Amino acid sequence: MGERSRRIKEPAYTERVERSTRQCAYSILYTTRSY
Repeated sequence: MGERSRRIKEPAYTERVERSTRQCAYSILYTTRSY
């Protein structure tokens, strides 16, 4: 998979992306739960 090669090349960058995506997912879950 292309994602694996990216992770190996730039772990810090992927970490940031993963964190941002996680935050977005959590926010969406919270909003859906509140509604």
